[in-house]
Amino acid sequence: MGCISSPWYSLKINGELTGFFQGRSGLRQGDPLSPYLFVLGMEILSRYLRKICDQTQVSYHPKCSNIKLTHLIFADDLMIFIRGDAPSVSAISDTLQKFALLSGLHANTEKTSIYFGGVFEPVKELILSSTGFSEGAFPFRYLGLPLHTSKLTSDMFDTVIIKIQQAMAHWSNYFLSYAGKLQVINSIVFCLENFWCSTVLLPKTVIAHINKLCKDFFWGIPLGSRRMVFKSWHQISSPWSFGGFNIKDLEAWNYSLMSKWICSISAYDQGLWSRWVQKYILKHEDIWHISSKFHYPSSFKSILATRDRLVELSGSISSAQHLIQGWYSGSKLTLHQVYGFFRNAPAAGSWTKGLLHSRIIPGHRIVCSMAVQNQLATIDNLKLRGMQFVNICSLCECEEKSQGHLFFRCSFSASVWHQVLAWMGHMRFGLSLEDELTFPLKGARDWQIAWFDVSLTTSVHQIWTERNTRIFQGHSCSVIGIVRKIKFFVIVRMLMWKHHSQYRLLEESLCN
Repeated sequence: MGCISSPWYSLKINGELTGFFQGRSGLRQGDPLSPYLFVLGMEILSRYLRKICDQTQVSYHPKCSNIKLTHLIFADDLMIFIRGDAPSVSAISDTLQKFALLSGLHANTEKTSIYFGGVFEPVKELILSSTGFSEGAFPFRYLGLPLHTSKLTSDMFDTVIIKIQQAMAHWSNYFLSYAGKLQVINSIVFCLENFWCSTVLLPKTVIAHINKLCKDFFWGIPLGSRRMVFKSWHQISSPWSFGGFNIKDLEAWNYSLMSKWICSISAYDQGLWSRWVQKYILKHEDIWHISSKFHYPSSFKSILATRDRLVELSGSISSAQHLIQGWYSGSKLTLHQVYGFFRNAPAAGSWTKGLLHSRIIPGHRIVCSMAVQNQLATIDNLKLRGMQFVNICSLCECEEKSQGHLFFRCSFSASVWHQVLAWMGHMRFGLSLEDELTFPLKGARDWQIAWFDVSLTTSVHQIWTERNTRIFQGHSCSVIGIVRKIKFFVIVRMLMWKHHSQYRLLEESLCN
Protein backbone atom coordinates (compact mmCIF):
# COMPACT_ATOMS: atom_id res chain seq x y z
CA MET A 1 0.00 0.00 0.00
CA GLY A 2 3.01 2.25 0.41
CA CYS A 3 3.49 2.12 -3.37
CA ILE A 4 -0.04 3.44 -3.78
CA SER A 5 -0.43 5.97 -0.98
CA SER A 6 3.02 7.61 -0.88
CA PRO A 7 3.23 9.22 -4.40
CA TRP A 8 1.99 12.73 -5.14
CA TYR A 9 0.36 13.59 -8.47
CA SER A 10 -0.01 16.81 -10.48
CA LEU A 11 -2.35 17.70 -13.34
CA LYS A 12 -1.15 19.41 -16.51
CA ILE A 13 -3.70 22.02 -17.63
CA ASN A 14 -3.02 23.99 -20.84
CA GLY A 15 0.56 22.77 -20.81
CA GLU A 16 1.32 23.79 -17.21
CA LEU A 17 1.47 21.69 -14.03
CA THR A 18 -1.22 22.80 -11.60
CA GLY A 19 -1.12 21.80 -7.91
CA PHE A 20 -0.49 18.44 -6.28
CA PHE A 21 -2.55 15.78 -4.56
CA GLN A 22 -1.68 12.58 -2.76
CA GLY A 23 -2.72 9.18 -4.09
CA ARG A 24 -4.92 7.81 -1.30
CA SER A 25 -7.87 6.21 -3.10
CA GLY A 26 -6.15 3.17 -4.62
CA LEU A 27 -5.55 2.53 -8.31
CA ARG A 28 -7.79 3.19 -11.27
CA GLN A 29 -8.04 0.73 -14.14
CA GLY A 30 -5.15 1.23 -16.55
CA ASP A 31 -2.74 2.66 -13.97
CA PRO A 32 0.79 1.71 -15.15
CA LEU A 33 1.66 0.69 -11.59
CA SER A 34 -0.97 -2.09 -11.58
CA PRO A 35 1.02 -4.78 -13.47
CA TYR A 36 3.98 -4.44 -11.12
CA LEU A 37 1.83 -4.73 -8.00
CA PHE A 38 0.05 -7.71 -9.54
CA VAL A 39 3.34 -9.49 -10.25
CA LEU A 40 4.48 -8.90 -6.67
CA GLY A 41 1.23 -10.33 -5.34
CA MET A 42 1.24 -13.38 -7.62
CA GLU A 43 4.86 -14.12 -6.73
CA ILE A 44 3.70 -14.74 -3.16
CA LEU A 45 1.05 -17.20 -4.39
CA SER A 46 3.60 -18.95 -6.61
CA ARG A 47 5.99 -19.39 -3.67
CA TYR A 48 3.21 -20.76 -1.49
CA LEU A 49 2.31 -23.37 -4.10
CA ARG A 50 5.92 -24.41 -4.67
CA LYS A 51 6.53 -24.63 -0.92
CA ILE A 52 3.65 -27.00 -0.16
CA CYS A 53 4.68 -29.24 -3.07
CA ASP A 54 8.33 -29.31 -1.94
CA GLN A 55 7.19 -30.24 1.57
CA THR A 56 5.22 -33.20 0.08
CA GLN A 57 1.90 -31.84 1.39
CA VAL A 58 0.69 -31.94 -2.22
CA SER A 59 1.35 -34.60 -4.84
CA TYR A 60 2.26 -33.38 -8.30
CA HIS A 61 -0.02 -34.09 -11.23
CA PRO A 62 1.24 -37.23 -13.05
CA LYS A 63 1.95 -35.16 -16.20
CA CYS A 64 3.76 -32.42 -14.28
CA SER A 65 5.97 -34.12 -11.71
CA ASN A 66 9.13 -34.43 -13.85
CA ILE A 67 9.33 -30.68 -14.40
CA LYS A 68 7.72 -29.77 -11.04
CA LEU A 69 4.91 -27.80 -12.62
CA THR A 70 2.27 -26.65 -10.13
CA HIS A 71 0.38 -23.86 -11.84
CA LEU A 72 0.00 -21.48 -14.79
CA ILE A 73 -1.21 -17.95 -14.30
CA PHE A 74 -2.17 -15.12 -16.63
CA ALA A 75 -3.75 -12.05 -15.01
CA ASP A 76 -6.77 -13.38 -13.06
CA ASP A 77 -6.84 -16.74 -14.92
CA LEU A 78 -5.20 -19.37 -12.70
CA MET A 79 -4.77 -23.10 -13.41
CA ILE A 80 -3.42 -25.40 -10.68
CA PHE A 81 -2.24 -28.94 -11.50
CA ILE A 82 -2.20 -31.58 -8.73
CA ARG A 83 -2.93 -35.25 -8.21
CA GLY A 84 -6.64 -35.88 -7.75
CA ASP A 85 -6.62 -36.95 -4.10
CA ALA A 86 -8.31 -35.37 -1.08
CA PRO A 87 -5.15 -34.43 0.91
CA SER A 88 -3.62 -32.58 -2.05
CA VAL A 89 -6.81 -30.68 -2.79
CA SER A 90 -7.25 -29.81 0.89
CA ALA A 91 -3.70 -28.39 1.09
CA ILE A 92 -4.27 -26.31 -2.05
CA SER A 93 -7.58 -25.02 -0.70
CA ASP A 94 -5.93 -23.97 2.58
CA THR A 95 -3.17 -22.20 0.65
CA LEU A 96 -5.69 -20.23 -1.43
CA GLN A 97 -7.51 -19.14 1.72
CA LYS A 98 -4.22 -18.08 3.32
CA PHE A 99 -3.35 -16.04 0.26
CA ALA A 100 -6.85 -14.48 0.26
CA LEU A 101 -6.38 -13.26 3.86
CA LEU A 102 -3.15 -11.52 2.86
CA SER A 103 -4.17 -10.07 -0.50
CA GLY A 104 -7.95 -9.82 -0.44
CA LEU A 105 -8.08 -11.88 -3.65
CA HIS A 106 -10.65 -14.63 -3.09
CA ALA A 107 -11.42 -17.48 -5.48
CA ASN A 108 -14.82 -16.92 -7.12
CA THR A 109 -16.71 -20.17 -6.54
CA GLU A 110 -19.09 -19.42 -9.42
CA LYS A 111 -16.23 -19.08 -11.90
CA THR A 112 -13.95 -21.78 -10.52
CA SER A 113 -14.15 -25.38 -11.67
CA ILE A 114 -12.27 -28.60 -10.99
CA TYR A 115 -11.44 -30.87 -13.94
CA PHE A 116 -10.90 -34.52 -13.15
CA GLY A 117 -9.17 -37.29 -15.06
CA GLY A 118 -9.13 -40.89 -13.84
CA VAL A 119 -10.55 -40.06 -10.38
CA PHE A 120 -13.08 -42.37 -8.72
CA GLU A 121 -16.58 -41.00 -8.01
CA PRO A 122 -16.37 -41.17 -4.17
CA VAL A 123 -13.14 -39.14 -4.27
CA LYS A 124 -14.71 -36.65 -6.67
CA GLU A 125 -17.69 -36.10 -4.38
CA LEU A 126 -15.45 -35.62 -1.35
CA ILE A 127 -13.29 -33.05 -3.15
CA LEU A 128 -16.25 -31.10 -4.56
CA SER A 129 -18.07 -30.97 -1.25
CA SER A 130 -14.96 -29.82 0.65
CA THR A 131 -14.07 -27.03 -1.78
CA GLY A 132 -17.51 -25.82 -2.86
CA PHE A 133 -16.33 -25.67 -6.48
CA SER A 134 -18.22 -27.21 -9.40
CA GLU A 135 -16.98 -29.93 -11.72
CA GLY A 136 -15.86 -28.79 -15.15
CA ALA A 137 -16.09 -30.74 -18.39
CA PHE A 138 -13.67 -31.09 -21.29
CA PRO A 139 -13.08 -29.41 -23.64
CA PHE A 140 -13.06 -25.94 -22.11
CA ARG A 141 -11.55 -22.61 -23.08
CA TYR A 142 -8.56 -20.98 -21.40
CA LEU A 143 -7.64 -17.49 -22.60
CA GLY A 144 -10.03 -18.04 -25.51
CA LEU A 145 -8.42 -21.28 -26.66
CA PRO A 146 -10.19 -24.66 -26.60
CA LEU A 147 -8.18 -27.03 -24.40
CA HIS A 148 -8.05 -30.81 -24.41
CA THR A 149 -9.45 -31.19 -27.90
CA SER A 150 -7.79 -33.22 -30.63
CA LYS A 151 -9.76 -31.78 -33.56
CA LEU A 152 -10.40 -28.20 -34.60
CA THR A 153 -13.68 -27.25 -36.24
CA SER A 154 -14.76 -24.02 -37.92
CA ASP A 155 -17.37 -23.25 -35.25
CA MET A 156 -14.57 -22.86 -32.66
CA PHE A 157 -13.55 -19.68 -34.47
CA ASP A 158 -17.01 -18.13 -34.69
CA THR A 159 -16.19 -15.65 -31.92
CA VAL A 160 -13.13 -14.38 -33.78
CA ILE A 161 -15.03 -14.01 -37.05
CA ILE A 162 -17.87 -12.18 -35.30
CA LYS A 163 -15.36 -9.72 -33.77
CA ILE A 164 -13.85 -9.09 -37.20
CA GLN A 165 -17.30 -8.52 -38.70
CA GLN A 166 -18.15 -6.07 -35.93
CA ALA A 167 -14.88 -4.17 -36.46
CA MET A 168 -15.51 -4.02 -40.23
CA ALA A 169 -19.09 -2.81 -39.70
CA HIS A 170 -17.91 -0.08 -37.33
CA TRP A 171 -15.21 1.30 -39.63
CA SER A 172 -17.43 1.00 -42.70
CA ASN A 173 -19.43 3.94 -41.28
CA TYR A 174 -16.40 6.18 -41.81
CA PHE A 175 -15.06 7.43 -45.11
CA LEU A 176 -11.63 5.83 -45.33
CA SER A 177 -9.06 5.94 -48.11
CA TYR A 178 -7.35 2.77 -49.28
CA ALA A 179 -4.48 3.60 -46.90
CA GLY A 180 -6.91 4.01 -44.01
CA LYS A 181 -8.55 0.68 -44.78
CA LEU A 182 -5.18 -1.05 -44.90
CA GLN A 183 -4.40 0.43 -41.49
CA VAL A 184 -7.68 -0.91 -40.09
CA ILE A 185 -7.04 -4.38 -41.51
CA ASN A 186 -3.46 -4.52 -40.22
CA SER A 187 -4.13 -3.06 -36.79
CA ILE A 188 -7.45 -4.71 -35.92
CA VAL A 189 -8.10 -7.83 -37.95
CA PHE A 190 -4.67 -9.41 -37.89
CA CYS A 191 -4.05 -8.38 -34.28
CA LEU A 192 -7.06 -10.54 -33.43
CA GLU A 193 -5.61 -13.34 -35.52
CA ASN A 194 -2.06 -13.21 -34.17
CA PHE A 195 -3.15 -14.90 -30.96
CA TRP A 196 -4.75 -17.78 -32.86
CA CYS A 197 -2.08 -17.98 -35.56
CA SER A 198 0.64 -18.56 -32.98
CA THR A 199 -1.31 -21.39 -31.31
CA VAL A 200 -2.95 -23.58 -33.97
CA LEU A 201 -3.16 -23.86 -37.74
CA LEU A 202 -6.39 -22.22 -38.76
CA PRO A 203 -8.71 -24.34 -40.93
CA LYS A 204 -8.64 -23.29 -44.59
CA THR A 205 -12.36 -22.45 -44.46
CA VAL A 206 -11.71 -19.97 -41.66
CA ILE A 207 -8.80 -18.37 -43.54
CA ALA A 208 -10.96 -18.07 -46.68
CA HIS A 209 -13.77 -16.46 -44.66
CA ILE A 210 -11.46 -13.90 -43.05
CA ASN A 211 -9.82 -13.07 -46.39
CA LYS A 212 -13.25 -12.46 -47.92
CA LEU A 213 -14.21 -10.12 -45.06
CA CYS A 214 -10.97 -8.19 -45.55
CA LYS A 215 -11.37 -8.04 -49.34
CA ASP A 216 -14.96 -6.80 -49.16
CA PHE A 217 -14.00 -4.17 -46.58
CA PHE A 218 -11.05 -2.94 -48.63
CA TRP A 219 -13.08 -2.54 -51.84
CA GLY A 220 -16.17 -1.29 -50.00
CA ILE A 221 -18.40 -4.19 -51.07
CA PRO A 222 -21.59 -4.45 -48.98
CA LEU A 223 -22.45 -7.79 -47.39
CA GLY A 224 -23.88 -10.17 -49.95
CA SER A 225 -23.09 -7.89 -52.91
CA ARG A 226 -20.57 -8.00 -55.73
CA ARG A 227 -18.44 -5.25 -57.22
CA MET A 228 -15.81 -4.95 -59.93
CA VAL A 229 -12.25 -5.06 -58.56
CA PHE A 230 -8.96 -4.67 -60.41
CA LYS A 231 -6.54 -6.32 -57.98
CA SER A 232 -6.89 -9.78 -56.44
CA TRP A 233 -6.59 -10.29 -52.70
CA HIS A 234 -3.53 -12.49 -53.29
CA GLN A 235 -1.81 -9.51 -54.93
CA ILE A 236 -2.96 -7.09 -52.23
CA SER A 237 -1.58 -9.31 -49.47
CA SER A 238 1.90 -9.30 -51.03
CA PRO A 239 4.72 -7.07 -49.69
CA TRP A 240 5.37 -3.68 -51.31
CA SER A 241 8.45 -5.11 -53.01
CA PHE A 242 6.23 -7.73 -54.68
CA GLY A 243 3.70 -5.22 -56.01
CA GLY A 244 1.24 -5.65 -53.15
CA PHE A 245 0.06 -3.49 -50.25
CA ASN A 246 2.00 -5.22 -47.48
CA ILE A 247 -0.91 -7.02 -45.80
CA LYS A 248 0.04 -10.28 -44.16
CA ASP A 249 -0.84 -13.42 -46.10
CA LEU A 250 -2.82 -15.12 -43.34
CA GLU A 251 -1.92 -18.70 -44.25
CA ALA A 252 1.81 -17.97 -44.60
CA TRP A 253 1.78 -15.90 -41.41
CA ASN A 254 0.04 -18.78 -39.60
CA TYR A 255 2.78 -21.21 -40.69
CA SER A 256 5.46 -18.69 -39.72
CA LEU A 257 4.20 -18.23 -36.17
CA MET A 258 3.73 -21.96 -35.69
CA SER A 259 7.31 -22.53 -36.87
CA LYS A 260 8.54 -20.76 -33.75
CA TRP A 261 7.49 -23.79 -31.70
CA ILE A 262 9.44 -26.14 -33.98
CA CYS A 263 12.48 -23.91 -33.63
CA SER A 264 12.04 -23.86 -29.86
CA ILE A 265 11.92 -27.66 -29.62
CA SER A 266 14.75 -28.16 -32.14
CA ALA A 267 17.00 -25.79 -30.23
CA TYR A 268 16.29 -27.68 -26.97
CA ASP A 269 14.93 -24.56 -25.37
CA GLN A 270 14.84 -24.82 -21.56
CA GLY A 271 11.56 -22.95 -21.28
CA LEU A 272 8.65 -24.47 -19.38
CA TRP A 273 6.61 -25.44 -22.45
CA SER A 274 9.59 -26.94 -24.31
CA ARG A 275 10.64 -29.00 -21.29
CA TRP A 276 7.08 -30.32 -20.88
CA VAL A 277 6.89 -31.37 -24.54
CA GLN A 278 10.27 -33.10 -24.33
CA LYS A 279 9.25 -35.05 -21.23
CA TYR A 280 5.66 -36.04 -21.95
CA ILE A 281 5.11 -35.98 -25.72
CA LEU A 282 8.42 -36.53 -27.49
CA LYS A 283 9.93 -38.69 -24.73
CA HIS A 284 12.78 -40.52 -26.53
CA GLU A 285 11.95 -39.21 -30.03
CA ASP A 286 12.69 -35.91 -31.78
CA ILE A 287 10.32 -33.45 -33.42
CA TRP A 288 11.47 -34.37 -36.94
CA HIS A 289 10.60 -38.08 -36.80
CA ILE A 290 7.66 -38.39 -34.43
CA SER A 291 4.34 -39.34 -36.04
CA SER A 292 1.06 -37.61 -35.29
CA LYS A 293 -1.29 -39.59 -33.06
CA PHE A 294 -5.04 -39.25 -32.63
CA HIS A 295 -4.90 -38.38 -28.93
CA TYR A 296 -2.44 -35.50 -29.38
CA PRO A 297 -3.90 -32.06 -28.62
CA SER A 298 -4.82 -29.92 -31.61
CA SER A 299 -2.01 -27.45 -30.90
CA PHE A 300 0.67 -30.15 -31.13
CA LYS A 301 -0.97 -31.63 -34.24
CA SER A 302 -0.70 -28.15 -35.77
CA ILE A 303 3.01 -28.08 -34.93
CA LEU A 304 3.53 -31.43 -36.66
CA ALA A 305 1.54 -30.25 -39.70
CA THR A 306 3.75 -27.15 -39.87
CA ARG A 307 6.82 -29.39 -39.65
CA ASP A 308 5.53 -31.47 -42.58
CA ARG A 309 4.91 -28.32 -44.62
CA LEU A 310 8.39 -27.04 -43.82
CA VAL A 311 10.01 -30.32 -44.89
CA GLU A 312 7.89 -30.41 -48.05
CA LEU A 313 8.92 -26.91 -49.14
CA SER A 314 12.60 -27.31 -48.22
CA GLY A 315 12.95 -30.79 -49.74
CA SER A 316 14.21 -32.85 -46.81
CA ILE A 317 14.54 -32.93 -43.04
CA SER A 318 18.22 -32.00 -43.19
CA SER A 319 17.43 -29.05 -45.47
CA ALA A 320 14.70 -27.90 -43.07
CA GLN A 321 17.08 -28.10 -40.12
CA HIS A 322 19.72 -26.14 -42.03
CA LEU A 323 17.06 -23.58 -42.99
CA ILE A 324 16.07 -23.06 -39.36
CA GLN A 325 19.67 -22.38 -38.40
CA GLY A 326 19.78 -19.63 -41.02
CA TRP A 327 16.69 -18.01 -39.53
CA TYR A 328 18.49 -17.20 -36.32
CA SER A 329 20.40 -14.00 -35.71
CA GLY A 330 22.43 -14.94 -32.66
CA SER A 331 19.88 -16.45 -30.32
CA LYS A 332 16.91 -14.59 -31.81
CA LEU A 333 14.61 -15.96 -34.51
CA THR A 334 14.12 -13.46 -37.38
CA LEU A 335 10.45 -13.94 -38.10
CA HIS A 336 10.42 -11.93 -41.34
CA GLN A 337 12.76 -14.51 -42.90
CA VAL A 338 10.41 -17.31 -41.85
CA TYR A 339 7.44 -15.44 -43.33
CA GLY A 340 9.35 -14.76 -46.55
CA PHE A 341 10.05 -18.49 -46.90
CA PHE A 342 6.41 -19.51 -46.56
CA ARG A 343 5.13 -16.51 -48.60
CA ASN A 344 7.45 -17.31 -51.52
CA ALA A 345 5.89 -14.70 -53.81
CA PRO A 346 7.52 -13.83 -57.16
CA ALA A 347 9.09 -10.40 -57.38
CA ALA A 348 7.01 -7.84 -59.24
CA GLY A 349 9.96 -6.11 -60.88
CA SER A 350 12.61 -3.49 -60.25
CA TRP A 351 9.99 -0.70 -60.32
CA THR A 352 8.96 -1.54 -56.74
CA LYS A 353 12.22 -0.04 -55.41
CA GLY A 354 10.84 3.41 -56.13
CA LEU A 355 7.89 2.78 -53.78
CA LEU A 356 9.75 1.52 -50.72
CA HIS A 357 10.97 4.76 -49.13
CA SER A 358 9.37 5.51 -45.75
CA ARG A 359 8.82 9.18 -46.67
CA ILE A 360 6.23 8.27 -49.33
CA ILE A 361 2.64 8.94 -48.25
CA PRO A 362 0.90 5.52 -47.94
CA GLY A 363 -2.12 6.51 -50.03
CA HIS A 364 0.12 7.85 -52.80
CA ARG A 365 2.13 4.62 -52.77
CA ILE A 366 -1.05 2.57 -53.25
CA VAL A 367 -2.30 4.61 -56.22
CA CYS A 368 1.14 4.56 -57.85
CA SER A 369 1.46 0.79 -57.38
CA MET A 370 -1.95 0.20 -58.97
CA ALA A 371 -1.18 2.63 -61.79
CA VAL A 372 2.06 0.94 -62.86
CA GLN A 373 0.31 -2.47 -62.81
CA ASN A 374 -2.64 -1.17 -64.87
CA GLN A 375 -5.10 -1.80 -62.02
CA LEU A 376 -6.84 1.57 -61.76
CA ALA A 377 -10.45 1.95 -62.88
CA THR A 378 -9.60 3.77 -66.09
CA ILE A 379 -11.86 3.66 -69.15
CA ASP A 380 -9.68 1.12 -70.99
CA ASN A 381 -9.92 -1.25 -67.99
CA LEU A 382 -13.69 -0.81 -67.79
CA LYS A 383 -14.06 -1.54 -71.51
CA LEU A 384 -12.10 -4.77 -71.10
CA ARG A 385 -14.79 -5.82 -68.61
CA GLY A 386 -17.64 -5.23 -71.01
CA MET A 387 -18.58 -1.64 -70.09
CA GLN A 388 -19.00 0.88 -72.91
CA PHE A 389 -17.61 4.41 -72.60
CA VAL A 390 -16.27 7.08 -74.90
CA ASN A 391 -12.52 6.62 -74.53
CA ILE A 392 -11.53 10.28 -74.26
CA CYS A 393 -8.98 11.51 -71.73
CA SER A 394 -10.59 14.05 -69.38
CA LEU A 395 -7.28 15.88 -68.96
CA CYS A 396 -6.11 16.50 -72.53
CA GLU A 397 -9.41 15.62 -74.29
CA CYS A 398 -7.61 13.26 -76.64
CA GLU A 399 -8.15 9.54 -77.15
CA GLU A 400 -7.03 7.51 -74.16
CA LYS A 401 -5.78 4.21 -75.54
CA SER A 402 -4.37 2.80 -72.32
CA GLN A 403 -3.64 3.59 -68.68
CA GLY A 404 -0.09 4.45 -69.74
CA HIS A 405 -1.56 7.48 -71.53
CA LEU A 406 -2.45 9.03 -68.18
CA PHE A 407 1.09 8.57 -66.80
CA PHE A 408 2.71 10.43 -68.62
CA ARG A 409 1.85 10.41 -72.33
CA CYS A 410 -1.07 12.78 -71.83
CA SER A 411 0.00 16.35 -72.63
CA PHE A 412 -1.54 17.65 -69.36
CA SER A 413 0.12 15.07 -67.07
CA ALA A 414 3.38 15.31 -69.04
CA SER A 415 3.43 19.06 -68.47
CA VAL A 416 2.79 18.57 -64.73
CA TRP A 417 5.60 16.04 -64.39
CA HIS A 418 7.99 18.13 -66.51
CA GLN A 419 7.57 21.11 -64.16
CA VAL A 420 8.05 18.91 -61.10
CA LEU A 421 11.23 17.50 -62.66
CA ALA A 422 12.51 21.02 -63.29
CA TRP A 423 11.75 21.93 -59.65
CA MET A 424 13.95 18.99 -58.55
CA GLY A 425 16.73 20.07 -60.93
CA HIS A 426 16.23 17.34 -63.56
CA MET A 427 16.43 19.05 -66.93
CA ARG A 428 14.93 16.30 -69.09
CA PHE A 429 11.63 15.15 -70.52
CA GLY A 430 9.47 12.74 -68.56
CA LEU A 431 9.33 9.00 -69.26
CA SER A 432 6.62 6.42 -68.68
CA LEU A 433 5.69 5.72 -65.06
CA GLU A 434 7.51 2.39 -64.91
CA ASP A 435 10.63 3.93 -66.45
CA GLU A 436 10.52 6.79 -63.97
CA LEU A 437 10.29 4.35 -61.05
CA THR A 438 13.45 2.62 -62.29
CA PHE A 439 15.28 5.76 -63.46
CA PRO A 440 18.91 5.65 -62.24
CA LEU A 441 19.80 8.66 -60.06
CA LYS A 442 23.56 8.44 -60.37
CA GLY A 443 25.52 10.11 -57.59
CA ALA A 444 22.36 11.16 -55.74
CA ARG A 445 22.28 11.25 -51.94
CA ASP A 446 19.65 9.47 -49.87
CA TRP A 447 17.57 12.60 -49.34
CA GLN A 448 17.66 13.38 -53.08
CA ILE A 449 16.43 9.87 -53.93
CA ALA A 450 13.68 10.26 -51.34
CA TRP A 451 12.75 13.67 -52.82
CA PHE A 452 12.41 12.12 -56.27
CA ASP A 453 10.36 9.12 -55.06
CA VAL A 454 8.02 11.27 -52.98
CA SER A 455 7.55 13.76 -55.82
CA LEU A 456 6.82 11.01 -58.35
CA THR A 457 4.22 9.19 -56.23
CA THR A 458 2.61 12.49 -55.20
CA SER A 459 2.40 13.57 -58.86
CA VAL A 460 0.71 10.31 -59.85
CA HIS A 461 -1.79 10.68 -56.99
CA GLN A 462 -2.60 14.31 -57.84
CA ILE A 463 -3.05 13.55 -61.54
CA TRP A 464 -5.37 10.64 -60.71
CA THR A 465 -7.32 12.84 -58.27
CA GLU A 466 -7.66 15.60 -60.88
CA ARG A 467 -8.88 13.10 -63.48
CA ASN A 468 -11.59 11.80 -61.11
CA THR A 469 -12.59 15.30 -60.02
CA ARG A 470 -13.18 16.33 -63.63
CA ILE A 471 -15.23 13.22 -64.42
CA PHE A 472 -17.38 12.99 -61.28
CA GLN A 473 -17.57 16.58 -59.99
CA GLY A 474 -17.08 18.68 -63.11
CA HIS A 475 -14.34 20.80 -61.52
CA SER A 476 -10.88 21.33 -62.97
CA CYS A 477 -7.52 22.72 -61.93
CA SER A 478 -4.72 24.12 -64.11
CA VAL A 479 -1.27 22.62 -64.51
CA ILE A 480 0.16 25.37 -62.30
CA GLY A 481 -2.40 24.60 -59.59
CA ILE A 482 -1.63 20.87 -59.68
CA VAL A 483 2.12 21.53 -59.48
CA ARG A 484 1.55 23.85 -56.52
CA LYS A 485 -0.35 21.10 -54.68
CA ILE A 486 2.39 18.58 -55.42
CA LYS A 487 5.08 20.90 -54.09
CA PHE A 488 3.09 21.51 -50.91
CA PHE A 489 2.67 17.78 -50.17
CA VAL A 490 6.32 17.06 -50.94
CA ILE A 491 7.67 19.93 -48.84
CA VAL A 492 5.55 18.98 -45.82
CA ARG A 493 6.52 15.33 -46.12
CA MET A 494 10.22 15.91 -46.67
CA LEU A 495 10.70 18.57 -44.00
CA MET A 496 9.54 16.00 -41.43
CA TRP A 497 12.91 14.33 -42.10
CA LYS A 498 14.64 16.50 -39.51
CA HIS A 499 16.91 13.82 -38.15
CA HIS A 500 18.87 13.66 -41.43
CA SER A 501 22.34 15.21 -41.41
CA GLN A 502 21.56 17.00 -44.69
CA TYR A 503 18.39 18.61 -43.33
CA ARG A 504 19.47 22.20 -43.95
CA LEU A 505 20.55 21.51 -47.51
CA LEU A 506 17.28 19.69 -48.08
CA GLU A 507 15.28 22.62 -46.68
CA GLU A 508 17.06 25.11 -48.95
CA SER A 509 16.54 22.90 -52.03
CA LEU A 510 12.83 22.40 -51.40
CA CYS A 511 12.10 26.04 -50.70
CA ASN A 512 13.85 27.41 -53.82
